[in-house]
Amino acid sequence: MTIETIDDGDLLGWSWLVPPFREQLDARAIDTVHTVAFDAACLRGKADTDPVLGYELMKRFVPVIVERLQATRVRLLDVYGHVAGG
Repeated sequence: MTIETIDDGDLLGWSWLVPPFREQLDARAIDTVHTVAFDAACLRGKADTDPVLGYELMKRFVPVIVERLQATRVRLLDVYGHVAGG
């Protein structure tokens, strides 16, 4: 089941940000993809020692996470329908 489709410049993956730091979902590209990868453990360590950096990361990632979770909820309601009292 496709839960989300992302476009150029969109963020993919935040499992590196919260324990247990493991991927929970998978993704499939239907076109050419260019990615940026980084050492997640190193970045988390830097964020832990630099609260300004850590806060900036959260300010940038949390809105994306919330938007994706809300979109997933809507899609699941479309698939499974509204549950009374839920």
